[in-house]
Amino acid sequence: MFAPDANVYVDGFNLYYSALRDMPYRWLDLQALSHRLIEPEHTLRRIRYFTARIRSRRDARQRFRQQMYLRFACHWRALAPGSLRSSR
Repeated sequence: MFAPDANVYVDGFNLYYSALRDMPYRWLDLQALSHRLIEPEHTLRRIRYFTARIRSRRDARQRFRQQMYLRFACHWRALAPGSLRSSR
């Protein structure tokens, strides 16, 4: 039987400010979340994560935390190679 493909597109900026900002845990497993959101008969092909890079001059730790999250997500294959897109 044919299993339809599913691609997940994440708006990282809105995800953070609408769901994660005030939470004590910000390390969201995008792959697990994606599997929960798609229909069981679909095959998850890729996750594309779009975000704006932080350019805070007041708090360099914000930029560092974002960089760590993006590196972690790519390293553990929560995001497919080449799937990170950011506006600069």
